[in-house]
Amino acid sequence: MSEESWFASVPKTLASVGPSTTFQSTVLVCDIRGFTQLLEKTTPEDAFQFIEKFLHSLTLAVIQEGGSVNNLTGDGFLAQFGIGLFDDSHALRAVNCAIELRQRLQKLNRELHIARDTTFRIGIGLHSGVIAGGHVQLGHFSSFLIVGDTINVAARIESLTKDFAVDILLSSATFDKVKDHHKFMPMAPRAVKGKSEMLATYWIPPQAKTLRNYILEI
Repeated sequence: MSEESWFASVPKTLASVGPSTTFQSTVLVCDIRGFTQLLEKTTPEDAFQFIEKFLHSLTLAVIQEGGSVNNLTGDGFLAQFGIGLFDDSHALRAVNCAIELRQRLQKLNRELHIARDTTFRIGIGLHSGVIAGGHVQLGHFSSFLIVGDTINVAARIESLTKDFAVDILLSSATFDKVKDHHKFMPMAPRAVKGKSEMLATYWIPPQAKTLRNYILEI
């Protein structure tokens, strides 16, 4: 069933879509790996507490960099940087956030290893482009929905972190906006599902630090 048909079949009192806005954004897709091993070693209640702590700390980094979390799952999230910004700082904010996520994960892993002899890993994909966003109302549930191929590409890039055995990769579109602020390592172009052209990506080395002096105040 198409999106139009689905909304047409739902009573207007239950579902509505507000006006959408198109804007430039950098999308960050984060996958947290290691939850399966944690569930094998502890109770669901204890696992939930650890996962909640992880997600709280990591998503807080998104908010502090001026982004918003648009989709939260048990083992990751999708965030966007760009709403309310009228310059290209969304790309640098997203890269700063990715570096901060790496640093926070290291700290949380040290604490978790002491408590449970378990460590988590992350895979982060970043891509800059146009997305559309708008509020969707389903009964008493309201959400700000974002759509666009930019999200799909960011997800494909995140999946490449497994192939390259790295934690953070960004697209050439994001790289072009931040290349003067950080050092990156180009990776070999790869074919990804749904794309006819090879995808070029760049790795952020572990020594990278977040930058503040290029960020405009919100």
